[in-house]
Amino acid sequence: WLDTISKVLLVKQALLEEVCSEAAARGHQAILEHIAMLQYKKPISASCGAASRGRLALLKWLHSQSWPLGEKTFAAAAKAGHLDILE
Repeated sequence: WLDTISKVLLVKQALLEEVCSEAAARGHQAILEHIAMLQYKKPISASCGAASRGRLALLKWLHSQSWPLGEKTFAAAAKAGHLDILE
């Protein structure tokens, strides 16, 4: 029983990470606002998605709302050629 619950929670977290990444990459701030309102853990995939598409304004908003940023965020920006985000 506990194993099943653990698997469900892992799938839920993976889905949340994917949704946040895609929403940020496509510039859908409203989706991210809704996720934050529901008090889900804010995954770093959102900042990576925004950085990979060069969405600096959204990245600044994520940072202002305490969404995590890190090495993965800046690596995503660099990999996609958005060096302006690194400045």
